[in-house]
Amino acid sequence: MWLPHKAVLAMKLGKNLLFILPPICQFDDDKVFFLRIYQRAVEACGQDYRSDKIWEAYVEWEKQTDKYRVLKLYRQFLGCVIQRHQYHFDKFREWIFFTPVKDMVTMEDIKELLTRHKAEAERRRIETEKKIKEEEEQARAAAEEAARLAEEQRKQAEEEEAKIQEDIKRMQEEQKMAVLGDQPPGIEEVTMEGVEDQEPAPVEAEEEAVQEEAVKEEAEEEEKVEDVVAMQEDAVEEIKEEEKPEAVEQMTEDFDKVDMEEPLPDSPEALTAKQEAAIREQMLLDMAPIHEKILAEIEEVVTFEDGIKRPYFHVKELERVQLKNWKNYLNLIIEKKNNPRTIILFERCLIACAFYEGFWIKYINFMSDIDKEVTSSIYRRACMVHLVKKPYIHLNWAAFEEERGNLEIAREALDHIDKGMPGLIAVILRRAGLERRTGNIEQGGDIIKLAIENCRGRETRDFWINKYIGYLQYSAKEIDVARKFLNEQIERNPRNKKLYVRLLDLEHSSGTQYPNCAAVVAVFDKALTSSLTIEEKAGFSHRRLTFLEEFGDNVTAIISAYEDHNKNWKTVLDEKKKESSVPIKDYKRRDNYSNNRNYNRDRNYNRDRNYNHQNNYNQNNFNNQGGAGGYKTSENLHQQPFTPASDGNTNMNYNMQHAQQQQQYQQWYSQYAQQQQFAAQGAPQGAPQYQQPQQNRGY
Repeated sequence: MWLPHKAVLAMKLGKNLLFILPPICQFDDDKVFFLRIYQRAVEACGQDYRSDKIWEAYVEWEKQTDKYRVLKLYRQFLGCVIQRHQYHFDKFREWIFFTPVKDMVTMEDIKELLTRHKAEAERRRIETEKKIKEEEEQARAAAEEAARLAEEQRKQAEEEEAKIQEDIKRMQEEQKMAVLGDQPPGIEEVTMEGVEDQEPAPVEAEEEAVQEEAVKEEAEEEEKVEDVVAMQEDAVEEIKEEEKPEAVEQMTEDFDKVDMEEPLPDSPEALTAKQEAAIREQMLLDMAPIHEKILAEIEEVVTFEDGIKRPYFHVKELERVQLKNWKNYLNLIIEKKNNPRTIILFERCLIACAFYEGFWIKYINFMSDIDKEVTSSIYRRACMVHLVKKPYIHLNWAAFEEERGNLEIAREALDHIDKGMPGLIAVILRRAGLERRTGNIEQGGDIIKLAIENCRGRETRDFWINKYIGYLQYSAKEIDVARKFLNEQIERNPRNKKLYVRLLDLEHSSGTQYPNCAAVVAVFDKALTSSLTIEEKAGFSHRRLTFLEEFGDNVTAIISAYEDHNKNWKTVLDEKKKESSVPIKDYKRRDNYSNNRNYNRDRNYNRDRNYNHQNNYNQNNFNNQGGAGGYKTSENLHQQPFTPASDGNTNMNYNMQHAQQQQQYQQWYSQYAQQQQFAAQGAPQGAPQYQQPQQNRGY
């Protein structure tokens, strides 16, 4: 049975196939074959976001066939960015805790896990001790800082208290001086005794109240400082009491699980419960950082995955939102520089976007720096299957293969697009260029000559003739063949000015250092005696004069050319210059102007007629009703209403005269042009003479 490498990208098809095959596998050869199928499946699409079903089926199959490969497979499985990653990680944890260790790992793996667990436990113990010391130092520093702040606050309070006592003493002395006043000497003691016996003055009471309040405030501040210091010390003690036991418990748990001096077991049956717990813990510790990393990556791509509404192929065009989602998704994964995952995403994208050339080119540009052979296969798949009528990617494929030296594949790519879309100029020129670069000059010329025979349209034919002449002149170095071919084309189409011009260029540049004057003049004579128009012949005559002035070696030929030009062609060029200087009459504009003028004239005429009719009607009513004082006379009663003299025939006659005048002017212009042509060629006898029509406008 054969499973296509890329067909596994169709997830449902691959999943159903992988679920159907296990019951069929009965022999060892079948198991080996099916193992290869699973490996090819996960290799082809294991990095895909929706490949969790295939991984899950692979894990279940390995649990039944080779239980020692399950752990390695789980590590590979959970290292991929897939959907429902947390669910599969929980299944992995269940498998670890509910499966015997001897059924999960071999003896070599057991020793390795225990050794790494001991080293990890020692590392964590050292880190824990270091952390505890750092926390103790931080607590000690915090306590010292709190004590320093308390001492500063105490000193500040003492200074404030001393200041208050000095103020009190000063106020008492001032009060005593105020009580004594200006008493005569000798009675101070008596007065002071009387003052002491008296009750304290109101001022002394106020001072005592101020002193008591200051003492209270000082006591309150001291209490606050003491409370802050006590709270800080309590917090430090709590931190020590809380964190230190946790670290100690963690360390004791680690040492309880595996003793540092305990020897490694010789067989899986000799494992203790602590060693089995240590092995399970080490398995989870190995997967924990990978799990966190994958969850972070899933958060980045889940938005793009939800935006994929049509992951399958369809002939209908995708919406712009879908195309933009694919483009941004690819750019994100390319920046990750995970080549297998990027390739899988490109393959998924090209299932839905198979008809979009931009995604194929993006895929090719990505793979060109990784694998040239794979890039060539991508080119073939795109051009031969999906983009059969896209010339740009075919040209890129041909250039890619030609650069690698695969000329046959390059020819195949160009022939394929030439058959699919014949007549493309870029493709034909690339085919001819390929043959020229490989040394097949004759075959390259045959390709362009065949394009001349198969083309349609005069412009296209002239283009290919110029290309073929240039190829013969510069690539093949066959000037005689090019000259012969041009003469044949001129005989076939003698009215084609471009052929004469190309023949002139050929003769002008055929000389090694100096143009062949006789050959070039012969081409000019051939053009002047051909069936070209008079204006084109006049142009060739003027060009002949210029050439002879620059390269002519015989003055007699120059004088003869001037005489012929002045006699036969100069008047044509002068008339052409006059015609180009005079603006062209816009008959359409003149007709529009005449029509507008007629319309305005008719409108004015109708307006005047209506006005006169209404005026006469009002005048009759005025007269009938006894105008001019209200007196009715017999003349007013018998007065007839106004009748216009015209009934619209005037406008019709004017239009007929204008049409006749236009026809006469056209006849006159045609006769004038014909006479000018006869004058340039020499008017034959009996030629009709034009007569300018009389300008009879009729209005």
